[in-house]
Amino acid sequence: MMLEFADDPALVFMENHATALFVEEPNDLSAYRLTLRTTLNVALAPDATVELITAILAEGG
Repeated sequence: MMLEFADDPALVFMENHATALFVEEPNDLSAYRLTLRTTLNVALAPDATVELITAILAEGG
């Protein structure tokens, strides 16, 4: 999760079943911003996602 604040530096928070991590270094944040932008650019819109999942299920997937 990327957290950006008006008056404080941005940070990334990651967690899994065993640990959690805060990333605050500017170079690391740049990589996460790029990944987020790329993901948002290729992701389907919510309605299109529902249609795709429905079609896959209708095919027996």
